[in-house]
Amino acid sequence: MKQHPKDNDDGLFIAEMSISTLLLYREQRFHGYCLLSFSAWDATSLESLSDTEYSQFMTDVRTASKAIRITCNPDHMNYELLGNSNPHLHWHIVPRYKTDPRWGQPFGKAGLATNLKSIAIRCRNVNTGCLSNRSVPI
Repeated sequence: MKQHPKDNDDGLFIAEMSISTLLLYREQRFHGYCLLSFSAWDATSLESLSDTEYSQFMTDVRTASKAIRITCNPDHMNYELLGNSNPHLHWHIVPRYKTDPRWGQPFGKAGLATNLKSIAIRCRNVNTGCLSNRSVPI
């Protein structure tokens, strides 16, 4: 698989958004699991953001969620912002499916294997908001 210059140990690059970067998480416990990392500066908490940064980040969460929903067609979406093992501000956006081994429960370690490159490419090609304007082809 050809590497994108913005791929990293955690994920495959999907798009630069207004104030964050969308990555397809390499540990695909759930099909389409993504990370949305705040990229304007090394923030560690929501309350440290200015009102404008907060608004842009929340808009990016919504736009990324729409792209993931269109790409993966989940039954539900989970959102998590912890910062325990990596204090840099980032959201876990986790599509959930009724066929999940843990449907109706927190998303834990169980999950589904999937084709990372295929999901990243499809999500990049979704024509929603800033994703369609800022995604970079593989």
